[in-house]
Amino acid sequence: MKTMLRFSLLALVACSTSAPSLVIVHVDAEDGIRDASGSYTLRVDGREAGGEFVLEFLETYQEQDWGRDFTIGPKAHDASRTYRVTLTAYDGLNADGEIVARNVLVSGYVQSQTRRYALTL
Repeated sequence: MKTMLRFSLLALVACSTSAPSLVIVHVDAEDGIRDASGSYTLRVDGREAGGEFVLEFLETYQEQDWGRDFTIGPKAHDASRTYRVTLTAYDGLNADGEIVARNVLVSGYVQSQTRRYALTL
């Protein structure tokens, strides 16, 4: 499912007549957080100018999946949208466990540019 969602996002962006607006987020954690967590979630919320954030992507990953890159693109190719990426580590194997650490990135897309960020716990 994770791969299918990522490919769907990329396919939507690829249909654009101009260069896509993309964001690549590298997620990782320091050793202490890695040792204390059994899983983490990556949540992406998006919003139009003046609107409310709305969930666009949410997946849970096991602790061995740290050090990954995730590519996101604006809904409907609208580079004026804002996004919020929330990375949360849990002490269990799913999001029902206690929160170990959380980090949030809020930014906007740039028309026809790819931005890269590291989101580390």
